[in-house]
Amino acid sequence: MTDLSEEKIKSAVLSERVNSFRSSMHLKNIGIAVGTLSLSAGIQLIDNDLSAYGIAALVIGSVLVLVSWVTAPKGDDK
Repeated sequence: MTDLSEEKIKSAVLSERVNSFRSSMHLKNIGIAVGTLSLSAGIQLIDNDLSAYGIAALVIGSVLVLVSWVTAPKGDDK
């Protein structure tokens, strides 16, 4: 292979990594937003004596936020 073809392949791989990183960041941000909204709704439901729904909303919101934080994309150069 020539140097030019190797650089084209490397450029294509890096472009694909950037595109997948962007889409995963959007999903992460949506997960955090929906999880936070669910946490807020859960607190309001508990305050309004709807404990069962409030606890369910708190659990769902907590899971969404934690999963969104933990699954942050890693930027390795391999």
